[in-house]
Amino acid sequence: MGRDKALVAYRDRTLLCWVVEALSPIAVVGVVRRPGQAAVPFPTLLEPDSVEHHPLLGVAVALHQARTPLVLVAPTDVPFVTTAVWQALLARAPAVAVAGGVVQPLIAALPRELAARAASLAAAGAPARALVEGLAEVEVPAALLRDVDTPEDLAGLVSRA
Repeated sequence: MGRDKALVAYRDRTLLCWVVEALSPIAVVGVVRRPGQAAVPFPTLLEPDSVEHHPLLGVAVALHQARTPLVLVAPTDVPFVTTAVWQALLARAPAVAVAGGVVQPLIAALPRELAARAASLAAAGAPARALVEGLAEVEVPAALLRDVDTPEDLAGLVSRA
């Protein structure tokens, strides 16, 4: 998108705030960010500085720093994932969200023991879904898992707001 998606506004708050608000009733929220990304008003963990960014780097950091046996992981650009979705993932944990048979590997309840595997997969450039293979799958309506990857995605959200 050319800018930090976490801070993109949708309705009356940022995309990140939507995610945090859905998680807050059931979890202690921490945000993983890359060096150079803008600070956010939530507890923050910093990814290692890396030339190649991989989505599992942030997952590995979160799992490694976790103080609880399970970690709910989410990208910052999924404003429609509800607290009920997170509760369903916790109820089947370790588990991953699936919509219409498509696994959403970055929307999951993961055991912190997967930290080293997440780091290893990231270093190898493996697909994120490799981390969640074999986990319980929780079917979620596709509309709740809609993400904002492009300016067109954002424009589509704004036009429906």
